[in-house]
This record gives sequence, C-alpha cells and structure tokens, in this order.
Amino acid sequence: MIEEHITDKPAIPPELEPLAQEARKYDDFQKFSDDYSFRQMRGRYWHITEDPHFKLKKEYKPRDLSSLSVGFTGIEPGLMVSYTPDVWSEYFPGRKYAVEVRFPEAEKSKDYTIVERGFGHEIFIRNLDKVEVGEVIPIEQAIREEEQYNKIIPQSKEKLKSFWEAAKKASPKRIEEHII
Repeated sequence: MIEEHITDKPAIPPELEPLAQEARKYDDFQKFSDDYSFRQMRGRYWHITEDPHFKLKKEYKPRDLSSLSVGFTGIEPGLMVSYTPDVWSEYFPGRKYAVEVRFPEAEKSKDYTIVERGFGHEIFIRNLDKVEVGEVIPIEQAIREEEQYNKIIPQSKEKLKSFWEAAKKASPKRIEEHII
C-alpha cells in the first residue's frame, strides 16, 4: 500500500544541494544575492592539485608563489579553492586533478576569506575542520561538471530569491510516497 506523507524537507533537487547549503548561511537575501552574483559564492568549489591521491591534512598550507607573494606565508594552515577550475588550470597547467570542496558549516570571515588578488575567484579556507572533500577527478572532468552546474543554477534574481526561500524554509510542502 502506498501512503502519502508531507515531509519537512525542502524541495531542492539533489544536484543543487551545494547551492542550498550556501543559501542557508544567509539570513538576508540581498547579502546572499550579492555574494552569489559578485563573489561567485555558488556552493560548489574546487581545489586543483597535481596529486591524484590528494587527501586533506589539517596542516595543509598554500605553497604556490602567487599565494606566498600576497601574504599567505605558509604559516597559517588552509586551503585555496575556487568555483572556476577552468581558469585555475590555465594558471597551473601541471595540476591535472581537481577535488570538489564544500564548507556548508563555515562562517565567512571567521573560517574563510574571499580573496581578491586579480587572478580570478578564490577562497582561502582557514578552518579545515569545516571542510568536506570529495573524490579526486581529472581536471577536464571537473571543468565539464562545473559547466553543467552553471547551466542549472538560478539565472535571474527572481529565480535566485525563490531558490533561497525554498532552501531556508523549515517545512515546505512536498509529498513523498512511502511504501507501508
């Protein structure tokens, strides 16, 4: 027998859950919209690496010359990520792999900083305890996945607001079927 139940889960497609996690960090839509539009905070981020067996270690530190030259001295542990693996693969052609990184529980300014040093979108995550790391994949695959993701995320402010509201709701009405 099939019985319908109203659930407390938002009607968010699984492929957009990274964006929903990002949206839930914001109590104010305009702040979310600004970060989404101007700072590309889209919930799905990448770390590019030359290591096909990359594992995040709590003592991990940026070590590329561009990071070191702008003040990331390698003293503070952290991880550089971006939503643009295509841009970063051009700067670092020797890095043939990417790993998806999420930090849904991290607080802006406290746990991570949006870096603006002229190279493209970057985030320095200093609190590595707040990081979730996916599997290592070839950089070309990460670029394709990001292109697909960018096609399905909201493309207008109205759609973004509807999405934010759905992500923030505690009990939207969605019917699921349960077999009893």
